[in-house]
Amino acid sequence: MSRFLSGLVGGFVLLAANVASAQLVIQQPVVSQFGVGTAVLVPDRGTLFLGGVSYGAESRFFPGPGPCCCRGSSIGREFGSISLTTSVWIQDLTEMDRLVLEAAEEAAPVAPPRLEGRADAAFRLFARRPAVAKEPVPPMPPLEPVESDEQRKLNDPDRAWRLGQAAEANAKLGVAKLHYQHAARLGSVAAAARLKELGRR
Repeated sequence: MSRFLSGLVGGFVLLAANVASAQLVIQQPVVSQFGVGTAVLVPDRGTLFLGGVSYGAESRFFPGPGPCCCRGSSIGREFGSISLTTSVWIQDLTEMDRLVLEAAEEAAPVAPPRLEGRADAAFRLFARRPAVAKEPVPPMPPLEPVESDEQRKLNDPDRAWRLGQAAEANAKLGVAKLHYQHAARLGSVAAAARLKELGRR
């Protein structure tokens, strides 16, 4: 009898363990992704259909033994569709501000100032005063360019003539000719004559 009870208890424990393990169910998430890789042109405040997918599924299950006509059945159906659309709405904040300010100026005209006493009399007198034509302002004369000290030195023909003489005294005829040419371009007659003399040699 004790063996029978121990076997019965052991079977009950095993059955309970199987039932507990059968009740443990892990549901994995079903993830699907759908996308369209393309480039389209959509006008402002427009909508464009990019694409879509439609799908359907049907299943039938006959539990238990025996022919299909004598058993119960279960039927499952699933239908779905996925589509992608894009919409564009361009918001130009600068243009919106301009339109709002223009509407405010048109809706609310500027009223004349409300004055009292002498201030009101002076304002009315000033408003009745005839308009005086304004004389045109003469144009300003063009500003002469201001030369710096370095520019004055470079544009001085006498200085170029002296530099040429110093270079010639030091037997540097090439450097002397350069200074004489620069002095001659600035209007030095002596430098031009000296260049002719050096060219005859």
